[in-house]
Order: sequence, then structure tokens, then C-alpha cells
Amino acid sequence: MKVKTPEMLVWPFLLAALFSDQITKYLVENHVALYDSIEILDGFLRLTHIKNTGAAFGIFQQATGFLVIVTGVMIVVIGVAACIFSSRSPFFAAGFGLILGGAMGNFIDRLRMGYVVDFFHLSLWPAVFNVADLSVVVGAISLGYGLLFAGSHRSDPTRRRLEAGRFLEGEAQGKGFPLYDPTGNQRRTGHGRWNDQEAQLPLEARRTDHNDDSNTKTNGGTA
Repeated sequence: MKVKTPEMLVWPFLLAALFSDQITKYLVENHVALYDSIEILDGFLRLTHIKNTGAAFGIFQQATGFLVIVTGVMIVVIGVAACIFSSRSPFFAAGFGLILGGAMGNFIDRLRMGYVVDFFHLSLWPAVFNVADLSVVVGAISLGYGLLFAGSHRSDPTRRRLEAGRFLEGEAQGKGFPLYDPTGNQRRTGHGRWNDQEAQLPLEARRTDHNDDSNTKTNGGTA
């Protein structure tokens, strides 16, 4: 059965980030008045409906044209990187998917309305943000984790073969392990035997030894 590659995870994470971002923005626009604020978690989280003409978390205000160009270029660059690196780890695939989905969510807003709808307002964070911004941050954390730690979880096929006492022909030759006996018979690397017979002297060598023994006996008898 064919195993699915990690890069296939890019699409579900991308779509989840994009659709959750657009749906939550639609709900906020239609149920929360502009600049109105609703308490969600007392002293911690509020829904505050604002129009953000800047970048994530409210930076670069009134720079919509510039941000559209930058975001478009960023989407292309991240998409290319996702195609190249996502197969290395599920954390890379999830990270690229979340970042792409978040970037596309805000990109759609700027193209459609000229601003981005923000609504999450934490008491510990001065800026108001949205699901797209959150997706980009979580995606970056996933990429960082994959880069720093995910590689240590990978299994080493060569080490598994070494532990099993077997080697691929090319690897065994590169490590100096003989695969063939003097007559050309292939060695069974797992058990120290030849593939087709027990380890023994070549037939010609046995014949030579037999002739030498016969000559010795004849000479001994004559003497």
C-alpha cells in the first residue's frame, strides 16, 4: 500500500486556516457593530470589531497597496518553499499550510475591501488580531519545531539494517565487508555463509590437496 507523503498535509491545514478566517470575519461583520466590543472572557478576551488598514497586529497602517504587493510575493515564495520542504516533516507541511492559509485570508480582505477585519482583543496584548494572524504565528511555531526537533525522531534505515546484521550490496562494499568468496559465490551476510553452500574450500583447491596427499603416500611407500 502506498504511504501518503507529509506534503499532503499542506492542503487541509491551508484550507482550515483560510475558511475559519473568512467565516469568523463574516460573523463578526454581521453580528458585531464596527468598533463595538463584547466581553468573552472576563478580564482576558474581548471581541472588538475594527478595520485594520495595516499588517498583522496593526502595524504599517494606511499602507494597503504596499501590503498587497508584499503579501502576494510572500504567498508565492512560501508556496514554492512548501513544495520543496514539506515532504521532510509533517511539522513543515502543517506550518506551511497554516502560514499560507493565514496570508491568503488577509490578502483576500485587502483585495476585496482595502482593509482587514480584526476582532480578537487580549488584555495582555495591545493589538487586535484575527484568525489569519493567529494561523501565521502557529504555523511559524510548527516550522520552528520541525526545524529544531523533528529530525531527531526520524528513523535511520542504515542503522536498522546494521542492527539486523544485513547490508545492501553497495553499502557493504563501501564499508569493506566482503560479499563474495574467492570463487565468486555470494556471501550470506547475515549468517557468515555463502548463499548456495556452506563456507568451504573451492573444488580445485580440494583436488590439489588430494593429489598432494596421494603423492606423499606414494613417495612414502617407495622409500
